[in-house]
Amino acid sequence: MVHFSFHKNLLLIALGIALGILFGFNFPAVLNVYVKPIILILFLLLVVLYRTTTRILNYGCIALIAFGLGAFRMQLTQTAVPDLSLHQGIAQIQKKLSSTDFSNSYLIKLVGDQQHYLLTKMSVDTIPLIPGDRIHYWAKAKALHYSTPPGGFNYQRFLNKQGITHELLIMEYEKIEAHYSLTRLAYQFRVTLKAHLEDIFEAPRETSTALALLIGVKDKEFKSLQNIYAKAGVAHLLAISGLHTAIYFSLFYLLFYPVALVPKGKRIQWLSALLCLWGFALISGWSHSVVRASLLLSFLVVSKLVQRSNTSLHFLILAFLCNLLMDPYALLQIGFQMSYTAVFFILWWHPILRSKLKHSQKFIDKLLNVISVSLAAQIGVLPLSLYYFGSLPLHFLIGNILIVPLMGIVIYSGVTSSIITYFSSYFEKLIYGMNELIEGLTIEGANLSFSIDEIQLLLLYLFLCILMIAYQRKSYIYLQLALLLLVGFQTYRIYIVTQLLHEEVLFIFGTYQNTAILYKKGPSLQYYSNDSIPKQQLDEISRYYHTKSIKHYPLALAYQINTYKFILINEAIYPKTNTNLVLISQNPKLHFERLIDSINPKLIVVDKQTAPWNVKRWKTTAEAKKIPLIDLRKVGYFKINL
Repeated sequence: MVHFSFHKNLLLIALGIALGILFGFNFPAVLNVYVKPIILILFLLLVVLYRTTTRILNYGCIALIAFGLGAFRMQLTQTAVPDLSLHQGIAQIQKKLSSTDFSNSYLIKLVGDQQHYLLTKMSVDTIPLIPGDRIHYWAKAKALHYSTPPGGFNYQRFLNKQGITHELLIMEYEKIEAHYSLTRLAYQFRVTLKAHLEDIFEAPRETSTALALLIGVKDKEFKSLQNIYAKAGVAHLLAISGLHTAIYFSLFYLLFYPVALVPKGKRIQWLSALLCLWGFALISGWSHSVVRASLLLSFLVVSKLVQRSNTSLHFLILAFLCNLLMDPYALLQIGFQMSYTAVFFILWWHPILRSKLKHSQKFIDKLLNVISVSLAAQIGVLPLSLYYFGSLPLHFLIGNILIVPLMGIVIYSGVTSSIITYFSSYFEKLIYGMNELIEGLTIEGANLSFSIDEIQLLLLYLFLCILMIAYQRKSYIYLQLALLLLVGFQTYRIYIVTQLLHEEVLFIFGTYQNTAILYKKGPSLQYYSNDSIPKQQLDEISRYYHTKSIKHYPLALAYQINTYKFILINEAIYPKTNTNLVLISQNPKLHFERLIDSINPKLIVVDKQTAPWNVKRWKTTAEAKKIPLIDLRKVGYFKINL
């Protein structure tokens, strides 16, 4: 059982640094003026007052200094504003961020300036770039602007959390001599491994599974495979995590077993396995869960070698601090948060659950151990799952009980068949059987849909922590506090849901092929479009506003909601009547000034199907008439509160 009294100082430092990083990310302007002098003053106070004042004051000083250090570390990492004018320079590819049917997005670093990390997009028709490639470019930078309807994936926030605030719009470029590094070599080796695995396996689904499980590569089949695993509540198995890392470490340890037979070979065996583990972390792409597990195992191995005992919680906090010092933006990533939270709750809750879930029969007892670990981890990441994904699989225990014990066999046999290709057909059958089992566990509608915001996230974690402290200390006061937090969570949720349900809003958004109008009133959602909207996007908006029904209608040319009137113009003929809003679509041939004079609109919205040169010309006329013109190409979507 975890006792926090042994780790108070370390916990305070970790919490202080984490809060400082969050503060530095959200309030960067404040850092430039106040952080350094405040850290210096607090440090001097701690030196002078330590052991002469109360323990609470000492703890407060430690936490505040850690907070300042976290904010200062974030300040050192934050990207400076690049040159926004048209210029030329040299950029180095750091990593590929995403791909679409039309372009590839890359994270690039401007050579000669360590603080400039930018997003850039290249057409799929160009030669693909890999980490370490360098280009001589002619381009200009612009601030990122991606807008997302409520409840949707916020791409701009996602990029900002990686320290990317600007995009480089490249007009021309040419490849020059690449920069060689461990990251580039690891990427090339991963590509070679991917090609090798694709050669020895035949079925696309099983190949995709092997790539994800063994080296963390996601191919074209991965999305559909992930959906199947998610419906069975075992999607986490497709991401290289602490479980996979521990299995690989045990494999490396076994491979170096002959070394242990020589004098002092045991030490060499441990260190060799550890070195291979970090090589695997590099090859698999430095995911946060792998780095966390590698750091944790490194501390455990080193403590064993120097014969110094410490608890797993101690090493987890040290790994957490090392991770943040290496990359403070890691704290803002979903993988980092879920990885450390899951392990923290396993260390804290698992011993307590295990003490209640025991059986004299050995097999059943091991089964109960798997259940208690899965429960502890799932309870820990429950608030984060609801916050980021708005859903939780209710049957996760079934999949974890059946599949998790097989992962060691799967990875061991996968590595063996990769080296000795004779066994590849047997491994493919094993993967096929596992995928069929998981597909058989998928249950439609077995997910809990329940989205929460930041305040509810905080209240839920406070409730879980105080509840466990109340159990450990047998404290009625802590139990009352936990129940009070639960009541506060529910009261705040009822208030938020009621507010959202009473909102009456109109959205205009769409793609370059389709425009949609979405109207939400009470628990109903109506969308008007000549083509269907992706179900995921509709579900996200519906979940955000807690609506009960969704109805689809074709686009009309005129609408009236209460006293609010608006018309859709997609050709030169239009109704000559006063209106509140005009939506222009599909490049109609218009005399724009005459249009404004005839219908006297208060607002004009131009969709993404309209050519930019027309929008530019119309915007000049609209500005002269003092009428706002909204270009959906630039803002993404437009919302009107009715």
